[in-house]
Formats: sequence, structure tokens, C-alpha cells
Amino acid sequence: MKKLVDANPSRGLLRVLLRMPLLLYGIGLGWLLGQRFLLLKHLGRKTGLEHRTVLEVLRSDKACDSYIVASGWGEHSQWFKNIQQRPEVEIEVAGRRIKATATRLSEQQAEQELGDYAWQHPIAYRTVGSLIFGKRAVTTVEEFARLAKTIPIFVLQSREDGGRF
Repeated sequence: MKKLVDANPSRGLLRVLLRMPLLLYGIGLGWLLGQRFLLLKHLGRKTGLEHRTVLEVLRSDKACDSYIVASGWGEHSQWFKNIQQRPEVEIEVAGRRIKATATRLSEQQAEQELGDYAWQHPIAYRTVGSLIFGKRAVTTVEEFARLAKTIPIFVLQSREDGGRF
């Protein structure tokens, strides 16, 4: 069973598909993706340069500007490594720019968020699960617990003071 997390996302058709949302944000059309995706601007842990990544929003609370996102590539993704060291980020979602702080959820919280996402977005969950794991995603408590151990889940919470990015 070949897993996508073992695949190299920097090559071929997969790269093109994964880069499309970033291109939309680059030409000012990121708002077309609505509330389901956000643009994460983060600083490189070694260079300090700004990087941009588009992430799917698992859940959001617009009242307090918090967004739950997952690192589908696990702990191997560069944005994950960067925000571990520099959690102050900026996000753009539905045409709004928000200065935020990234905080990793506990395994128990991540398990709950994955379960809620699978229940609210069953087609997306099955599709993403089949891409990542090479098989149909299973919606059991045991599967959510297993995923929570390998898929880091973060809350991106607005910084009330506006903070400095």
C-alpha cells in the first residue's frame, strides 16, 4: 500500500494540483476558495523568509477568528517545522487578513477534531483519506486515534493585539 505521505509532493501532476490554490491567492482570487481554505504566511525557521501555504480548514469559529488546520504530510511538512519554532503567523481567509498564533492541539483534541470533520465532511474525509493512506478512510474511534498520533492538528488563533508578523 503506497501512502501519499511517502510520495514527493514537489513533482508531477500532484504538485500542480496542490499548487493551484496558492496560485489563486497569488493573483488575488483566494476569496474564491471561501472559508474552506486559508493562506498561511509563516517565517522560515532557518532563513526568516516569508513562506506561503494553502491549508484546508477543518473547522472555524468566526466569532473569535480561530481556525483548525491539519498537516496532511505529518511532521515532514516545512510549514509544520517552521511554525513549531515561529508560531506567529498571518492568515488570509475569505478575503480577510488576520495575524494569528499557531498552537498544536493535544492528541485527544486532534482525535475529536478529526472525528467532527469526518462527520461534517464525509466525502472530503474519504477522498483525502484515500489519497494519504492509499485506501478508503475508516471512520472509527480507533482510526481517529491513530490519525491523531501522525497528523498534527493546529488552531490558528487571532492575536487581539494585532501582533507583529
